[in-house]
Amino acid sequence: MQVRKTDRAGSLLKIKLSRKHNNVLGIVHGGVMASLLDSACSMSVIPFLNKGETIVTLGLQIQYLSLIKSEEITAHGTVVHYGRRMAYAEATILDKQQQIIAKGYASFMIIEKPAVKRNMSKKA
Repeated sequence: MQVRKTDRAGSLLKIKLSRKHNNVLGIVHGGVMASLLDSACSMSVIPFLNKGETIVTLGLQIQYLSLIKSEEITAHGTVVHYGRRMAYAEATILDKQQQIIAKGYASFMIIEKPAVKRNMSKKA
């Protein structure tokens, strides 16, 4: 997955697909699209965060609309609502022909970034 753009206007992510993205039926696994939708939504929210904040996904709703017929898909995400404690975003997956493949909606909780614990012990 490549992040091509992320700013307050939205996000743009891209995946080049291969066989490793397929399920047992030989079609792109829904989990690949779910991950792309969640990432596009979250990457559209990140530019709104204050220093020391991060987000966690509370919910993700997906509508799969079509099978993928190209080797590359893109997702466009935009913020629908940004509040003090919650954010809501939507994203659309398109194929190379700009056909809509799936749509998703995600809600996020805005939290303080957890402190990163580092192992400061020296190895002999």
